[in-house]
Amino acid sequence: MLKIIRLYLEKAGHEVGIATDGEQALEELYNQNYDLIISDWMMPHMSGVELCRRVRALEIPVKIIMLTAKSQVSDEIIGLKEGADDYIKKPFEPQLLLLRIEKMFNLENELKCKDISLNFKTSTVFVRGKELKLTNKEWLLLEYLMKNKGTTLSRNKLIETVWGLEYDGDERTLDTHIKRLRDKIGKEYITTFVGIGYRLDEPNEQIK
Repeated sequence: MLKIIRLYLEKAGHEVGIATDGEQALEELYNQNYDLIISDWMMPHMSGVELCRRVRALEIPVKIIMLTAKSQVSDEIIGLKEGADDYIKKPFEPQLLLLRIEKMFNLENELKCKDISLNFKTSTVFVRGKELKLTNKEWLLLEYLMKNKGTTLSRNKLIETVWGLEYDGDERTLDTHIKRLRDKIGKEYITTFVGIGYRLDEPNEQIK
C-alpha cells in the first residue's frame, strides 16, 4: 500500500516522503516541511491516533488524512477528535485519495478566502473582483497563509517556507511583507499574534 500510494501521488506531481512507523514520521516532520500526513491507524511503535495527538500538541501546521480498516463510527470520531482532518476507510481507490487531497488543499486551480481568490492556472489574485499585483514573495506568503487558513503559523515557519531554510536575513522582512500584503488584501484578513506569528481567516470568523 505504501508503494502504491507513493506512486499515485508522485504521478500526480506531489513530492513524497515515506515513514514506516509513527516515530519515524515525527522525525521526518522535525527535519522537513510537509503539507500533509497520510497515516495508517495501525503502525509499529506508535498508532496513527497517537501520531495525530503528538503532531497537534506540537502545533505543526500540517493536514492529516487517516487510513483505517476500522469501520465503527466511534473509531472515526476518535481519529477526528485527535486531530485528523479527513478519514478514509480501507479498501479504497487511490484516485479517491487524490481527489480528497485536491479538495483539502483546493488544488483544482484556485484557493479562496471570502473575497480573495488565488488562481494557480492564471497566476492571478483577485480581491472583491479587482486584480492585485503581488511580488513573488507576497504571492508565496499569501498562498501559504491561504493553504493554512485558520491556523496560526509561527514566524520561523513562514520565513522557512517563503524565504527558505538557509535564510539568515532580518526577521523584520516578514513584518514588512505582511504589512504590504495587508494593505493590498485588507487588514481584516490577517491576525497578528505578538511573539508567535500570523493567521489568515475569513474576517467574520476571526478569533479575538
